[in-house]
Amino acid sequence: MHIFFEYNRKCKNSNSFDAKSIEKTTERICKYFLSLKGVYILLYLHHNLSWIGAAAEMFPLNCPNPGIEFPYLNKVISEYSHIDFAIHFSSIVTYGDEITKVLNISHEFQHVAQYNDDRKIYLYGCIIRHFLKGQIPLVEIPIEYDANRMSKIIAYDMCGKVAVKNHIQSMLSDTKIKNKEYPKNFISINIHGEFNLKDKILRLWEANEIEKKVEVLKKYSLRDVDQESVIEMYDFANK
Repeated sequence: MHIFFEYNRKCKNSNSFDAKSIEKTTERICKYFLSLKGVYILLYLHHNLSWIGAAAEMFPLNCPNPGIEFPYLNKVISEYSHIDFAIHFSSIVTYGDEITKVLNISHEFQHVAQYNDDRKIYLYGCIIRHFLKGQIPLVEIPIEYDANRMSKIIAYDMCGKVAVKNHIQSMLSDTKIKNKEYPKNFISINIHGEFNLKDKILRLWEANEIEKKVEVLKKYSLRDVDQESVIEMYDFANK
């Protein structure tokens, strides 16, 4: 795995910014993702919270439209001759403690692994997330559960089980964190045995008749950006 780091120029103005710590932690995480050997990944760390409300987001760059919401990230990517994936991290990760970095970086690397292992299944997972948004918690969408599961395994190994549990408990008691879905789900994640991502996604796909929903969407004369993205992902998954 080939990792490139880019930092927003304003990061250096913060006393909490430590590029060496970020890069050292990332290097340690890489050993858990040996299947990504030969993959080129750009990590962009920002100094602000993301307006999309996420600590991080992964973009596979070989998609027709990777859906990058950040114009400055496109500019940075254009300066590289070859990048397979770009990951945008908000200030939650850039200035976060070690456990925060480990949980978020390993979570996004698992999304890269999902896509790299089976592009169609990953994209179907994204389409399911679109159609079931608001019906089931985001953290229970298979691609998200799987990424959280892997990040839990890695965090326990790198940071210690007790320290990670204390970190999650502090998130539950932090009044600044309004949405408690993530820490509540994290506690219940079973890290023993196997998690069959493909099976989980295909079952949800069939049970919720996602194929029919996509076909109906294709017939719309006017579609918003998210709907267009769903159709692009579906067509690219089935090329």
